[in-house]
Amino acid sequence: MTTDELIVYYTNLLIVQFRGQPKARATITALVTQAVADSIFMQARDSFDIDKATGLQLDLIGRLVGVSRYYYTAAFPDRNYLSFQPYSNWSGGAVVSGYGFSTYAALDVPQYAERYSDLIDSLGTLSDIDYRKMLRYQIKINTMNVSLENIDDLLWTTFGLNPDGDNIFYAEDNMNMTMNIHHYTHASTDNDSFIQAVRDNMIFPKMAGVAVALVVH
Repeated sequence: MTTDELIVYYTNLLIVQFRGQPKARATITALVTQAVADSIFMQARDSFDIDKATGLQLDLIGRLVGVSRYYYTAAFPDRNYLSFQPYSNWSGGAVVSGYGFSTYAALDVPQYAERYSDLIDSLGTLSDIDYRKMLRYQIKINTMNVSLENIDDLLWTTFGLNPDGDNIFYAEDNMNMTMNIHHYTHASTDNDSFIQAVRDNMIFPKMAGVAVALVVH
């Protein structure tokens, strides 16, 4: 109910002798207005309800949860980057062309130093709808009892299968303090902003002290 609706409701509860008295109705109006304070307490409560919050309210929830609606998408240009010669390429002191530090004449293809701008393609922004998905997902990560089974359960219930019948994400324990997250791509899911943000920012649950690598299929 709104404040006005509450005022009408409670003033109509006056007994017959006082229901038509202006001062009696004014007294009830004053008491009800003070009690509900224009529903500020309910507005504050709803501001932190993921289903009802919007815009900056969701951003504030994200700060508490630990995940932003903004994300960078990764890009890996098709080019030859500068690299040191592997030992196997040395033969009688000669440097095999196509690698970084050599003579200019020995380089038969252009060489580039990898830059931050090569790795960052563009800044993406999750809509309120996708950001709610991200917040719920991150809250589950924050509160889950982390095990391989629970990780797989979370990835399954959150992302499900792609149209080919493959898990969009699933976890594999390498039994050496490392874990792989397998990602099966599909044209219908690759442009999903939520999936893209999770993938490109490696937002996956993991056991403490375990390194995580993404394997794309």
